[in-house]
Amino acid sequence: MNLRSSWLPFVLAAAVAAQDDVQGKIKELLRDKDDADLKLVAAIGAVGTREAADGLLQAYDACSTLLFRREIARALQPFGAQADTEQPVLTKFAALAGDPAVEE
Repeated sequence: MNLRSSWLPFVLAAAVAAQDDVQGKIKELLRDKDDADLKLVAAIGAVGTREAADGLLQAYDACSTLLFRREIARALQPFGAQADTEQPVLTKFAALAGDPAVEE
C-alpha cells in the first residue's frame, strides 16, 4: 500500500465534512435571514462551490434588507468567473441590473 492510497480516506472524509458544513451554514442563513451574522455570508462565499453559489442565490431572495442583499452580492462576485457557477450568478446579476425596483 502506498502513501497516497492510505491518505485517500482522510481526504474524502474531510471533503464530506466540508460539504456538510456548507449545507449547515446555508440552512442557518436561510433560517435566520436578515438576523444572521454577516460573517456567515462571507464564510459561504469563501467555499467557492456550486452549492455555495446556489445557497447564496436563495438567500438573496430570502433576505429583505439592503445590507444583507449587498453583502450577498459581494460574496457572489467571484462566482461569476467560475465555469460551473457563472451562468446562474450572472443571470441573477443581469436580472437585478434590469429591475428598476432594486435599490442601488
